[in-house]
Amino acid sequence: MQNNKNNQGQNCSTHRIVWLGGSFTLITVCILFRLFYIQVLKPDPWRSMAPAQYESRMRLQARRGMIYDRQKNLLAMDLPGYSLAADPTLVIDIEKTAQAIASVLNGSARKYSRLLETNKTQYVRITPELSETQRHELESLKIPGLIITRKNKRTYPFDLLARSLIGLTDARHEGVSGVELSFNDILSGQDGWTILQRDGLNRNFTIVDYPVEPALNGRHVVLTLDYVLQTIIEEELQRGLNRYQARWGSAVLMHPVTGDVLAMVSLMGPQLQKENPDLQTTIRNRAIQDNYEPGSVFKIVTLAAALQEKIVTPQSLIYCENGNYQVDGNPIHDDNRSYQWLTVAQAMQVSSNIALSKIAKKLGKKVFYRYIQDFGFGNRTGIGLPGEASGLLRPPYQWDDFLTATTAFGQGLSVTTLQLACMTTAIANGGELLKPRIYQYVLDEEGRRIEACPREVIRRVVSEETAREVARILESSISEGTGIRAAVPGLRIAGKTGTAQKSVPDVKGYVPGAYESSFVGFWPVQSPEYVLAITLDEPRQASFSSQSAAPIFANIAECISGLTRNQDVPEPMYDSDHSVFTLSGFEALQAGTVTISFEKKQAVSPYFVPDMAGLSLRQSMRQLALCGIQVQIQGHGIVKKQSLKPGIRVKENMVCELVCE
Repeated sequence: MQNNKNNQGQNCSTHRIVWLGGSFTLITVCILFRLFYIQVLKPDPWRSMAPAQYESRMRLQARRGMIYDRQKNLLAMDLPGYSLAADPTLVIDIEKTAQAIASVLNGSARKYSRLLETNKTQYVRITPELSETQRHELESLKIPGLIITRKNKRTYPFDLLARSLIGLTDARHEGVSGVELSFNDILSGQDGWTILQRDGLNRNFTIVDYPVEPALNGRHVVLTLDYVLQTIIEEELQRGLNRYQARWGSAVLMHPVTGDVLAMVSLMGPQLQKENPDLQTTIRNRAIQDNYEPGSVFKIVTLAAALQEKIVTPQSLIYCENGNYQVDGNPIHDDNRSYQWLTVAQAMQVSSNIALSKIAKKLGKKVFYRYIQDFGFGNRTGIGLPGEASGLLRPPYQWDDFLTATTAFGQGLSVTTLQLACMTTAIANGGELLKPRIYQYVLDEEGRRIEACPREVIRRVVSEETAREVARILESSISEGTGIRAAVPGLRIAGKTGTAQKSVPDVKGYVPGAYESSFVGFWPVQSPEYVLAITLDEPRQASFSSQSAAPIFANIAECISGLTRNQDVPEPMYDSDHSVFTLSGFEALQAGTVTISFEKKQAVSPYFVPDMAGLSLRQSMRQLALCGIQVQIQGHGIVKKQSLKPGIRVKENMVCELVCE
């Protein structure tokens, strides 16, 4: 009986072993069949999921093209930049990691510790801006879990110079205003990509056999802008805004023969600065975006049209009604003055509203309107910058006699500062309205010209004879008339003042006691080289243009007239190893009797402050830009002093003040 029990136990054990063995065999067969199904019969769905687990696609950011002025000075460029992030799941010791980060970034260890502890994701941004020095220090520490990403950082070597014109880029490295936006397709290039292999610890490795699409770097734009002239106008205009307490001011300097915009300035006055304007207001290009009534500077159009149509001559007499003139029951005054008989030339000298109103009446609405359009008003100039306004010009069927009269002296329509500059250019160059040029040409990565902007004549507005006659009358307005404060000894200037009541946008009427002061002019009259238009918004200390805009014009003209340029400028050569343009040969800038030579670019370490004593301002700006150091400038020419001691280690947010002579 005992043997039967033992046999039964052995049978149960045998059955159990057979059952377990069969089960394992069945499971193994199922697994093998499943593997065969996945890898042989239906591999496609799983093959497409695999790269997401052990491969990663990384964007290769294209280097944005550079922006140059006409003398090949760098106005905008890309420098290598870095950002710092962390993967908390790979950080071994949070406290030590936080202390190491704090020591390099000069931050709070507690802050970084809390940042790493509270975030459970695999990517935590620590700082978007990491200097080259900080990157080297962090990499030398070899801290697990830190992620250092290279990116391109947009840098403006001249800081805020011409910022409203040059514009800005956003976090995606795309242009959002100014030239950066207008030429974004040219400057931005095309990003590339590469495939990286990723291991179980989420670390990326490059594989030689993996495909790579290299980035196509952006092309470079050479502007018509001259940074020396831009600097002069910005300094003088800002000084004028502060002195006359204006809200804002704008100025445009053009070459009358080529149509090149040599300088375009938009600045805020002290009152507007105190209001803490937002970024959009700060970088607003008011020279092309803001409309205003031009006032008496518009009398140039009325005069030119009348002379061209031979309705009057400079010696024609006009009765000015002793200062009391009515049009459709509305009074027109001559700035609280009374005149009887004036010649056309005298009427321009004293800026008589009554005389010009009578001239416009002789012209007639349709003819007058045609000349206004021919001079470019009521339409955009086509300069190609974002946000350009067209101004306001009503069609002639909406004109009555009073609007015709007020339009003659610049009320009842609106213009931009650039439009006034283009109008004056047409008089200075002999009667041709030119399309303003903001760039000269585009360079490829090798420094070769691939696209040029030609001189473009839109139309002939008046004859050369008429233009010369207008110029003579405008010159007499400076020597004998309302523009006498714009005169510069030894320099023949033609120009016109303009003061207009400030209109309320979208509302009929004017702001009590608020004026727009403007001045337009060109020099030298015998062979014009510069055309300058200036606008001041609500100057409180001196409302009349003859007392505010005209003196600013004189200061600018005097400064510029002492400068001469060496036009034989060598072509830029691209140095791909250093990501900057270098210049072959020498360049000269002659300021009066002093000749300043620009030497070839020297080697500079991005980690230590360079010694710039005796270097040109341009060369010093390049070296500091490569180090990521911001610059403040006093004077121009050769560097005599620098605020940062040469040889000290470069740190984040450094600012170096250069004193030049």
